[in-house]
Amino acid sequence: MAVCGITVIPIGTSSPSVSACIAKVVSLIKESSFKVMPTPIGTAIEGELEEILKLIPKVRDTIYSEGLNRVVMNVYIDERNDKQLTLKGKMESLENKLGGKV
Repeated sequence: MAVCGITVIPIGTSSPSVSACIAKVVSLIKESSFKVMPTPIGTAIEGELEEILKLIPKVRDTIYSEGLNRVVMNVYIDERNDKQLTLKGKMESLENKLGGKV
């Protein structure tokens, strides 16, 4: 199991707002049966690494289907072979270290 973060930056939109494009990306990820945690500046995904990597071209295609010609994506992967990573587990670890809820 891996935890992945993806930030999608559509370029060439007619407006400074990109939330409509990002909403389509988040919907795609949710429909793909991954555990998802949208944030104000990216989306966290939990799943098998190989399946997450198959998702990246679909994200790109979603942006291009909006008529845009350029997208920048930052993808970061957290994977361990000594224990199971989950979004919930990572948040609980952070909360414990902060002494309460984030």
